[in-house]
Amino acid sequence: MLAARGVSPSQIAAAAQGAYRQGVTVADFLIGNGHVAADTLYRCAAQHLGMPFLGDTIPLQENIEPHATAREGYAPILQTRGTGARIVVAPRGAALEQLMSRTHPADRLHAPLALTTPERLDAALRMHAGATIAAEASELLHDFDPTLCVRDGPTRGEKAIALLCAAAVAIVALMFPLVAGTCLALVFFAAILLRLFSAAASSGPLAAAPPLTDANLPVYTIIVALYREEAVIAQLLSALEELDYPHAKLDTKIVVEADDLETIEALRAARQRFPFEIVIAPPGAPRTKPRALNIALPFARGALTCVFDAEDKPGISQLRRAAEIFHGSAPDLACLQARLIVDNYADNWLTRLYAIDYATLFEVIVPGMTRLALPIPLGGTSNHFRTAALHSVSGWDACNVTEDADLGLRLARFGYRVGAFDSETFEEVPAAVPAFLRQRTRWIKGWMQTLFINARNPLRLVRELGFIPAACTVIGLGSAILGALLWPLFGLALLWNVVLDSLPVPQSIGEYLHSTLWFFNALFGAFAVFGAIALGMKRQKLGTLWPWVLLWPAYQALVTIAAWRALIELWRDPFGWAKTEHGLAKSCRSRSAL
Repeated sequence: MLAARGVSPSQIAAAAQGAYRQGVTVADFLIGNGHVAADTLYRCAAQHLGMPFLGDTIPLQENIEPHATAREGYAPILQTRGTGARIVVAPRGAALEQLMSRTHPADRLHAPLALTTPERLDAALRMHAGATIAAEASELLHDFDPTLCVRDGPTRGEKAIALLCAAAVAIVALMFPLVAGTCLALVFFAAILLRLFSAAASSGPLAAAPPLTDANLPVYTIIVALYREEAVIAQLLSALEELDYPHAKLDTKIVVEADDLETIEALRAARQRFPFEIVIAPPGAPRTKPRALNIALPFARGALTCVFDAEDKPGISQLRRAAEIFHGSAPDLACLQARLIVDNYADNWLTRLYAIDYATLFEVIVPGMTRLALPIPLGGTSNHFRTAALHSVSGWDACNVTEDADLGLRLARFGYRVGAFDSETFEEVPAAVPAFLRQRTRWIKGWMQTLFINARNPLRLVRELGFIPAACTVIGLGSAILGALLWPLFGLALLWNVVLDSLPVPQSIGEYLHSTLWFFNALFGAFAVFGAIALGMKRQKLGTLWPWVLLWPAYQALVTIAAWRALIELWRDPFGWAKTEHGLAKSCRSRSAL
């Protein structure tokens, strides 16, 4: 059948050997490695079986459940003139081979069936049931548990409690400033201890596992959500093509908004480079990355799922390493986070400080917290999941603008673990101050949303996480937000006391406690910040960037501006998504380390 379409016998024989080594069918091997287009193979199969092939138009019947239909691989269709078919089938792998094995005339299928590719059936389902799919992607978590979704915001009771607490804090601060200052110092004291413990626990090897043969590797779904990213399509596809994973076991889905015609055309023009599926997201709100991920998730075929961003350059062995660790781990390990490294750090002063920030987070804080078995807010990319765990927690919150941080904590609340592993992903970061402010504003706004979701019911949080992990979750997020908002005030106050005024002289036990706590925070807070920076820079070999650390206060000043903008946006536009532009980098690091 394939020989009649120009595929040589030697190529078919080589495909059979490759399919045997990888534990896949010959058809999957040929399609996955780009030797034969899926349309070509399925058209041949339809001709071989004497069945009509349905291409661009699949007349599905009404009231079809799209996700179940996609899993089953068949759907009822309206009878069309010329075919007589009443059911369209899109078998994969062994099911397709079983269908093709019916070569004897007595075994020919005379049932009213038509054949199509799985990708065409999925696309038809998304078009046919677009409103249902869009609604489920937006409402999935809210329908599962509205208290874990930020869509509705605080209830009237929660607003009343928040106003009462704010009033109480204001009254205490005015009437008893020493008490208020001591309480605030205790919050930062706990945050500094958490950072120091994380840094201390960050040493040592990350998770690893014995290698797996290609035949034992599972099917892996890759989801990439794009919007106006036509400038980096070639780079993205090149990075995916280089992954050291059997291409026949990759289920790559690139999600694009329906009105993003430039990106869609760029993807279609590049389709022959690497087999992937273009998932057109049905129109809906909110228009966010997590909603796009939720649209693709029900169609994921892999036992494992990973999320990449448009500009990512993941390590070529990243998927293989993650699959090996999952294979050797208990089922409660639901997610693995790879290290993120700034690819364009040499662009200017801002990207250099961004690189230092990333090195601190992904070389020190994240590994340390995972070793302490504490919940961690995930980074936005290079997250690897057990697909079943994603389904069990209802995917991503479509309304949370830092869906990664929210998901990492929600996994922990449902009894799952998150780990870090030894693999790197290079990514482009904003090099211009306005772009940096937009991105960081969205991040901090999302942290505020995530803190609200996790702190709205403290007793439930403690019951689900345990007291210490729950306290660390609230302290970590709360101090990150408060620190970003208030550190310039503290810094100026310290500078005033040390340089322009005299240090306060305690007169009572309360004043001694107050002064001691703030002295500890000033001294060990600086050590916790710059000690973690030193560790991160050492581990990522960024020693040439030490002079740029002098500009760290300027970098943090930008973070403070972003934090106050985030607070305003949380009130005026809570679900607004400020997109980061990519493809603007002037430099990139060597990929030899990958």
